[in-house]
Amino acid sequence: MRCADTALYEVKLHGKNGCKAYQEGFQSGVRKQLGFVLNDISENLPGAFIIYRADKEDDEIYYANKEFLDLAGYENLDAFFNGTKKSFRNLIREDQQKAIEASIWNQIESGSEDDYIHYQLRRQDGTYIPVLDQGRIVESERFGRVFYVLFMDWQAMQSHYSEKFNAKDE
Repeated sequence: MRCADTALYEVKLHGKNGCKAYQEGFQSGVRKQLGFVLNDISENLPGAFIIYRADKEDDEIYYANKEFLDLAGYENLDAFFNGTKKSFRNLIREDQQKAIEASIWNQIESGSEDDYIHYQLRRQDGTYIPVLDQGRIVESERFGRVFYVLFMDWQAMQSHYSEKFNAKDE
C-alpha cells in the first residue's frame, strides 16, 4: 500500500492523468510538494502576478494574486474583474496600449518565451504607476495559450537599487 501510494503521488506531481509502477528512488517527500495549494503559493510568494489568455483579441484575465491587487489598488478579485472588465489591455495607460501590445507580441512572435516591458499600470483610482512586467507565454492543457506575468513596481526597484540603476559599466 505504501509503495502504491508513493507511486500515485509521483504521478500527481508530474501532471496527473497517468500511471506508474513503484520504483526504488521515488521520493517519499512528494506529498510535501503537493501540499502547497495555489492559494498558499499565490498569497505568500513575494511578488505581484496575474494570469491571462494569450490572445490578441481576447486577453481575458483569469487570476490575480493579493499582492497584485494591492499594487493596483483593488480591494478584492471581484472589484478587479469589474474595474478591468477582465482585460489585460485595460491595465495599460491608454496612450501606451497599442505600442505595449505590439511590443509584447513582437517578442513572442520572434521566438522569445519570456518578455520584459516597462509601462504605466492603471490603478483602480485612475492613477498610474510605472511597472516592469515580466511575462511568459505557456501552453496550458486546460486554458490554451496563457501569459503568466510578474509585476515589479519600477519606482520601488529604483529606490531600493538606485546604485545599480545608476552604475556605469566599467
